Amino acid sequence: MALIPGNSRLQANITVCQKDSLPWDTKAIAAMVFCGVLSVVVLLGTLYDMLVLHELHRYCSVSKIEDGEEVTKLLAEGNSDSSDSYGTHNKTHVQNATEPGLGARILVSFSLYTNASKLLSTRSQAGNLGCVNGIRFFSISWVILGHSYAFSLYQSRNVFPFISSQLQTWSFMAVVNATVAVDTFFLLSGLLVSYLGLKQLNRVGGVRNLNWAMFYFHRFWRLTPAYGLFIFLYVSLTRYYGNGPFWPQGGSEYKECQGWWMNLLYINNFFKPEKTCVLWSWYLANDMQFYMVSPLMLIPLYISGVYGLMSCLAFLTICLVSTGAISTIENLPMGLIEGINLPSANTQNSSDNGNNGISDYFDDYYIKPYTRIGPYVIGMLLGYWLYKTNGKKHMKLVAVLLGWLLAAICCLSVLYGNFTTISGRHMPSKHEVALYNSVHSTVWALGVAWVIYACCTGNGGFVNKLLSWSLFIPLSRLTYLVYLVHPVIMLIFTDSLRQSIYLTEFDVAYMFLGHLVLAHACAFVLTLAIEAPFIGLEKALLGQGRRH
Repeated sequence: MALIPGNSRLQANITVCQKDSLPWDTKAIAAMVFCGVLSVVVLLGTLYDMLVLHELHRYCSVSKIEDGEEVTKLLAEGNSDSSDSYGTHNKTHVQNATEPGLGARILVSFSLYTNASKLLSTRSQAGNLGCVNGIRFFSISWVILGHSYAFSLYQSRNVFPFISSQLQTWSFMAVVNATVAVDTFFLLSGLLVSYLGLKQLNRVGGVRNLNWAMFYFHRFWRLTPAYGLFIFLYVSLTRYYGNGPFWPQGGSEYKECQGWWMNLLYINNFFKPEKTCVLWSWYLANDMQFYMVSPLMLIPLYISGVYGLMSCLAFLTICLVSTGAISTIENLPMGLIEGINLPSANTQNSSDNGNNGISDYFDDYYIKPYTRIGPYVIGMLLGYWLYKTNGKKHMKLVAVLLGWLLAAICCLSVLYGNFTTISGRHMPSKHEVALYNSVHSTVWALGVAWVIYACCTGNGGFVNKLLSWSLFIPLSRLTYLVYLVHPVIMLIFTDSLRQSIYLTEFDVAYMFLGHLVLAHACAFVLTLAIEAPFIGLEKALLGQGRRH
């Protein structure tokens, strides 16, 4: 300010005066105490596992069972002169002495050694759908790519010129339509529920013999502890992560996150986003809601393929009709990007169609379960078909090539089908927009479903070899927490900038790679500290009963 002449009429208005350091509030202190206690428990569990159990394991061997749990088999060697009865008594005595009790099993659930061994294992069990691991990794990478572009625009000083020029290129459509990566996750979720659920029903001997309470509890426990603790740490500590002219003083959701209970009940997608926490968690709400209604498709599929098909078609019809009706009545845009109404985009079309923009598209279509369940239904049908064929289906070369051709047509038509609209070259009617919004997710799911089916039946060729690469096994286990944590990394980066940036493709590519690596690194730590221990707690407390 001293360099400004005294007679200058320049005025500096300060709207926010940042403090050098923020005082620790109650939530932050509670979060830090929790982290401290958790660290101590993890340390104790690791030490007990390595110093005590490993010492006992000198007298036993460890074998693996199907779900990766470890079962102890004693190697008690009696004296050759001993009687059989003495040997049996000695074996039982050693087994009782070496088998860890409930408290020990709970403590070992937090062991870094055990959890890291399971997480980093690249062993694949017979009958596993190996290609799913690669699809998970590439799908979450695609999500991060799309978000890298979206978040980088917040602090860009050339946002409109940059995006307007990018929208004129075919290659950028892979970024514009990165939203279908989420549909891939819905497809995978339905596939696994159907495939594993049908195998479980067959194992226990029918619908009546399955413990349906555990069916729901296991899913809730699998997601909620890590989800709830993530929300707690995110809301409590975000405001202390950085500072700068763009940094929100209260943190991203420090005061706004009053509807956390909606998230934990998985109903947040039925409320306005500003009333809930963690905007991107709409996906978890949808996935849980789909899981809740999945028995309405799973049970008919188990009873009869015809009944199952009728049930799935009913859900699919509801999805297509409701999506088309909502899109037509509310004049929704053809995607999130069109809803922004960029200057060089087709603004005339937006005006003529009464385009309500990105907010209505997101609130009324993008996050609602009845408009997004289509890919999940396709996944349920795919799981049924893989279950019936048992992963063995010989197909003629012509049929295989035709399948790959149709899959390519499905996926490419979704990725590039709205190019002329997004680039401003064509003004679609609201009925054309409604048709695209109704079917594009399901059509995309059909294309990906063929890829999975071909790979799992021995018709995938080099595609299956790539997607089933053993390196993707541990990476796929991190997908859940990568999805939760990666937007936080992006927010910290963009909000910590000292000045706006002039965005280029190289900048976004550089940020994407950084976000991808950091997200997996953070997810690795959170998985070992939070997710894996709670999964271990379920096994320790409920034991084999959870299987039935």
